[in-house]
Amino acid sequence: MNPSPDPAACCPPLPRDPAQERQALRDWWRIGLGALLAGYAMSFSLAINTAEASATTRTVVHTGLLIVAVILWATLGGPLLRRAFQAARARRVTVEALFLAGLLGASGASLQGMLAGDGPVYFETVAVLLVVYSLGRRLTQSSQERALASVASWLGIPEICERLAPDGASRACPVREIAAGDLVRVQPGRMIPVDGIVAAGAAFVQQAHVTGESSLARRGPGDAVAAGAVCVDATLTVRATAPGNARRIDRIARAIDQARARPSAFVTAADRMARLFLPLVLAIALLTFLVWTRLAGWPTGLFNMLAVLLIACPCALGFATPAAVWSAIGRIAEHGLVARAGSLIERLAAVDLVIFDKTGTLTLPRPQLADLVLADASPGTHRRWRALIAAAERASDHPLAEALASLAPAADAIADAVRVDALRIIPGLGIEADVTWRADGETGSGCLRIGSEGILGADQQAPWRELSDRLQADGLTQRIAVLLDGRSIAAAAIDERPMSSMQPALELTRALGPRLMVLTGDTADRAARLGLAEYEAALTPEAKLARVRELRAAGRTVLFVGDGLNDAAAMAEADAAIAVAGAAPLARESADALLTDDDLAAIPRAIDLARRAARVIQSNIRLAVAYNLAGMAVAAAGWLHPVAAALIMTCSSLIVTWRSLRALHDEPGAAPVKNPAPEARHAVLPAP
Repeated sequence: MNPSPDPAACCPPLPRDPAQERQALRDWWRIGLGALLAGYAMSFSLAINTAEASATTRTVVHTGLLIVAVILWATLGGPLLRRAFQAARARRVTVEALFLAGLLGASGASLQGMLAGDGPVYFETVAVLLVVYSLGRRLTQSSQERALASVASWLGIPEICERLAPDGASRACPVREIAAGDLVRVQPGRMIPVDGIVAAGAAFVQQAHVTGESSLARRGPGDAVAAGAVCVDATLTVRATAPGNARRIDRIARAIDQARARPSAFVTAADRMARLFLPLVLAIALLTFLVWTRLAGWPTGLFNMLAVLLIACPCALGFATPAAVWSAIGRIAEHGLVARAGSLIERLAAVDLVIFDKTGTLTLPRPQLADLVLADASPGTHRRWRALIAAAERASDHPLAEALASLAPAADAIADAVRVDALRIIPGLGIEADVTWRADGETGSGCLRIGSEGILGADQQAPWRELSDRLQADGLTQRIAVLLDGRSIAAAAIDERPMSSMQPALELTRALGPRLMVLTGDTADRAARLGLAEYEAALTPEAKLARVRELRAAGRTVLFVGDGLNDAAAMAEADAAIAVAGAAPLARESADALLTDDDLAAIPRAIDLARRAARVIQSNIRLAVAYNLAGMAVAAAGWLHPVAAALIMTCSSLIVTWRSLRALHDEPGAAPVKNPAPEARHAVLPAP
């Protein structure tokens, strides 16, 4: 059986870019060379400062240290200068400004001392600072590259369509050139590219991703269709009601762009801390210089000022924080949730309301067989009928095929004796198949029809309704008629099913404290069957967006979990968004993270990991604040040599970075909850 048309296939992470790997290798070579040169510089500096040496020897050694500093500025200083320049152009104070202050202070003091011939030089400190900065950035970048795979992002709506001219001729045309009133032909299995009205043809349309409706909808002349729905089983001619660049999908895309313009909370907090911290460091350093210059002369003042600049460690902000973020993203990926941005962690950590879409998110995206009633006959005839239905559906790519194709196992002897000689689509109604079978030494053939009630002739209405009334189904279930040579032989009920991981995921999420809610475009009766106390139904994409805005304005931190085009704008507006496996491309574009399989329990695990990461980050920041205040006090008192300050800063940088990288690897995650195979999915949503 061919798979039925799917509006979106889940987008897997792309393999790592070879150019990225080459860049990482070059970075590590540069850092290794820098560390080697910095080590030599520290050794020579220690020797020259602790032993008697002639002026000529000092000049030679200082010149060598200057050359080392220049080499490291050239090999390692580029990224630092670029980031600092970009931040300055954006009028932002970042961690690069703090490093640059220490580096310029050490370089300026060293040049002054070297030119004067009698002052101290700190070129080895410049070398160490450049290595520390580069190492921290590389560790953070490596964590990011391991944890966050590049995920392809595209809208998924066709950019080219088949426009019909008044004389009936057709030609390929960019969708953006379509004007209201133009006719567009949509072939079976293709996505509808425009908002419009069906002008000719009739077909089943799959629109769960657009409207949230779980069942197929029959669309014929005069019916409205929306861009993003899939034409399933016949050709439609659609008259556009809006220009190709003014569809509902385009309005949703614009809402996504506006929502994405919101700054990251961690970025905002980091900028705020840097704006406060840099002036404080510079003020303390300047005050130290002035006081010590007055007490002991300017060389001592410069010496102690440099110690203050070097001891100030921005690493908890610049390195440890992003390292913790990407470490958490790596752990979350192990549970099947692939992040598309580092901001996911900060957003998940603050979530206090989780909103789920229904169709395709909490329930399976395609209907499943709920019940089957066969007309009275012998057990052998029943087995043959099941095999005939299954064989016809296996030969079809009709959306109803998945629900009925598993009626008879492929290995069943009677299934092997069934042959489908011809298969025809009945547009908007179902399928018709010419079948042949062999059983008990006899061969038979007939015409099998499977579809909605519309396939029934007048003389078969009553017999089929008698079968249909025996189905274990409610008024929300879609009922299917099966006829063999014009006789009703079966009635089937197909219905949406919950994800097998739905209930564990909801229980785990509820245990963490967030409030749970469902927003769906489907009916209220279907939403009620999920069993959640809070739900809102029959919502348009605009209504979902407005509801999320309203909740955020009320102070809620919202996580939206969805899969459809109708969810995309609300997902973009939410504080955090997750697209489930198989989500529509635009929903993936709107999401901060993508589920790689059907395990919804990955969502509460991700929330828990994000909260733990936030605690690690807050702990590192508190540690860094205490360290910096104490260190600057000691340096300002004149009790710390600038070289010692640089070494202490290096050790503190490595400690907080190591804490961030390791803190989230202490607790193993829970085993994922997988969906069973299709033939094992027997649970049905309860009636309201």
